[in-house]
Amino acid sequence: MKTRVLLLLCAFAAMVSAGCATAGHPGAPTSFRQGQESQWVVFEVKEGITYDEAWHKLFALLAKRFDIEVFSKEEGYIKTAWMGAGTGPYRDFYHTRAVAKLSPDGKLLEIKTEAESLSFNPWGGQPSWVSGVDDEVLKTLKTDIMGTLARTTR
Repeated sequence: MKTRVLLLLCAFAAMVSAGCATAGHPGAPTSFRQGQESQWVVFEVKEGITYDEAWHKLFALLAKRFDIEVFSKEEGYIKTAWMGAGTGPYRDFYHTRAVAKLSPDGKLLEIKTEAESLSFNPWGGQPSWVSGVDDEVLKTLKTDIMGTLARTTR
């Protein structure tokens, strides 16, 4: 009898711990790295591109993929709004955004991406957003920037 009770308790503990491990981020894609702080990626702007041209290309590039939330051409700063992951299974539980800075002389461009996944408490309570980074979003933006605006990264 004691063996059966012990087996039932072990099985229950295994189910609870497995549920805790998977219940946290039901909508996070595999490119999401929880808890990682976003790092700035630095690009050298191609020679011959003026500050105004760089600004317009950067703005257009980000506006193609995101809604722009905050920008200042004079400061060389753009922050996009949080963007849900479209219509797929992640749309309600996951979002990303980008932040970009253009140096005053227009020669350097810095960009970083941020991501958040909605975390659910398996014991009830309010869900909360967990910060991290999305490698795929950053990779896509780097490709776009290298194709239109920059020549090398640092």
